[in-house]
Amino acid sequence: MMIRKALNLILFVALISCETKEPELPLADQVMGDYTLNSVSDGSASLDLPYVNDDQETISGRVVVTKISDTEVKIVFIVTTETSSIRYSDPEVMEPFTLVKENGVIIGSFNFQNVEFTGENIDLILKYSSGNVLTYSGLKDDE
Repeated sequence: MMIRKALNLILFVALISCETKEPELPLADQVMGDYTLNSVSDGSASLDLPYVNDDQETISGRVVVTKISDTEVKIVFIVTTETSSIRYSDPEVMEPFTLVKENGVIIGSFNFQNVEFTGENIDLILKYSSGNVLTYSGLKDDE
């Protein structure tokens, strides 16, 4: 009886140690998709998006991330301004963002622009020629 329990224990431990872990998806596959931006910050102040300015224009933003390779993505950053009669979108295409994973966060860079993906969240950090740095934050859309 004791031998049988010992054998069962050894068999159980052997089965658990043989459990295979699923391979991690390539970084680009983990982050590709559409994101709706919900805020923009310059480090000292933050605005919720969509934002309605004094002229009653609604300003919103989206980011579309598409895969170029396992470690590179193209980012299309779209700011939309909408009034009661006009809707204007201004897309900016940035590529390639090279991705790496550090401490569970997927980060990418393209020239002086940076992006961070944490779970379903995106932070797109844009540095402008004026010296301003704006961080656009958002959430991945449901598929």
